Amino acid sequence: MLRSSTLKVTATVKGEGIVAGAKVLLLRAIGEGKERSSVTIAEGNTDSKGQVYLRDLPEGKYFLAALPSSDTSAKSRSAGPDVVMTFYPGSTDFEGALPISIQAGDSSAEAIIEMARSQFFTVSGKLTNSGGGLPSDLPRAIEFVRLISREGGTLHTNGTPLRLNRASILISPDGTFRSQWMPPGSYEATALVKGSIVKLGAVVLGKKNLEGVVFDMPQTLEVSGVLTYEGRESSDRLPRILNFLDIDQGSQTLITMVNDSGEFKIPKAFAGRYRVIIANNSAGLYVKSVNSNPGKDVSFVGGGEQKLSLTVAKSQADIMGSASLSRSTISITPVPFGPLVSIERNYAFVESDDKGGFQSSALPPGDYRVCAWAEDLDREELMKAISDPGRESLLQSRCKSVQLGDKNSVPVHIKSIVVTDLNQQ
Repeated sequence: MLRSSTLKVTATVKGEGIVAGAKVLLLRAIGEGKERSSVTIAEGNTDSKGQVYLRDLPEGKYFLAALPSSDTSAKSRSAGPDVVMTFYPGSTDFEGALPISIQAGDSSAEAIIEMARSQFFTVSGKLTNSGGGLPSDLPRAIEFVRLISREGGTLHTNGTPLRLNRASILISPDGTFRSQWMPPGSYEATALVKGSIVKLGAVVLGKKNLEGVVFDMPQTLEVSGVLTYEGRESSDRLPRILNFLDIDQGSQTLITMVNDSGEFKIPKAFAGRYRVIIANNSAGLYVKSVNSNPGKDVSFVGGGEQKLSLTVAKSQADIMGSASLSRSTISITPVPFGPLVSIERNYAFVESDDKGGFQSSALPPGDYRVCAWAEDLDREELMKAISDPGRESLLQSRCKSVQLGDKNSVPVHIKSIVVTDLNQQ
C-alpha cells in the first residue's frame, strides 16, 4: 500500500497578471520512445498568487506542466511573445522537463514553474489537387494542431494526443492560405471536406515564417456495396446506417444509408483504413466479414471505384456471473481498450442484483475484460478508471478476461473493486 502525500505546486512567471488562472497538470509518464504516453493524475487552476494545491496523491515520480489561461494568452499575444505551455522547471519541450518525486513520509513537495514565452510566426501556402490545379471540393479552412513529441513518439494524455495549440485558417477561393499567431512546433494539418476529416500533412514551424507550403488534396473514390444479414428472420430489419470510422484518426468520417435491398453507396470517399460500424445498433448486430474476410476493417485506395460485400450477423453470446458485492457496476470492455472503443460502443455496463448476479447479452465476438466496481460511479469516471494505462497491471489481476464467440455463454465470478483502495496502489 502506497502512502498519500500533499503536493504543493507554485507556478510563477515574471510579469503582472500572468500567473492567475493557469492550469497545472500533474502527469505520470508511461513507457519510453514511440510507446511513450502519460496519464493526468491531477489538475488545478492557480490562484491570484500563482499557487495551486494538489492533494491526496500516491508516492511516485511525476512531471508537471502549466498552461496559461485564455485571458493571459490573449493579452500576451497582443503584446508580443506569447506565454505557452511550460513543463517544470521552465521548458517548452518535454525533453527539458524534470521529474519531481513524492516519497513515503513526505508531507508535501514544492515546485516552481517559470512560465516560458514563445514568438508567433505564420504559415502560408496553397491547397492543390494531385495535378497541381485547384481541388474540385475546396474546403473552407485548414486546421493546424500542434503536438508534443518525444523520441519520435507522441505524448498522450489518457489515450488522446496532448494538443497544445490550434489554428483554423480560412482558404481563399484560389486555394491559398496564410495563418497568424502560431508558436513554433510540429503541426498536423487537416480539413473538413463534405463531412469527412481529411489529413493533409504535417509541417514544422521554426522561429521564422514558413512560406510556400503545398498540400495536395488526396484522391477520392466511389465506394458501393451490398449488405447481407446472415440468419435473418422475417421480423429482422436491415441496418439503415453504416459508419466508416477512420482507424488512424479515431474519428467518424463517412456515413452511408442502406436501402431495402441492402445496397449502399459513398460517392466520394478518401483513401485510408476504415472500420465498419452499424449505427443505432440495438439489435445486437455486428459486422462479421468484409469481402469474405473475417472482421470489420477495410482499406480504401484512392481513385476509381471499390466494391464491398458486407455480412452482418446477430450475436447470441452473453456473459453472466456474480460479483462478490451486491449492487456492483459491471464493466465489460474490449481488449485492447483503444480510442475507437467509445465511438464503436462495443462495451456494456450492467448492475448486479441483490445477490451480486448479473448478465449482459448481445455482445459482438471478441476478447473482453470484465470488472466489478463497488462504488456507484458515473460512466465517465468508470471509463477513465478502465483506460488508465498506469492501472493496467492492477486491472489484469483484479478483473477477468473473457473470449466471446458468436453463440457461447461465458460464466464469470469476480471480486468487486473498491476504487478508493485502487487509487492508493
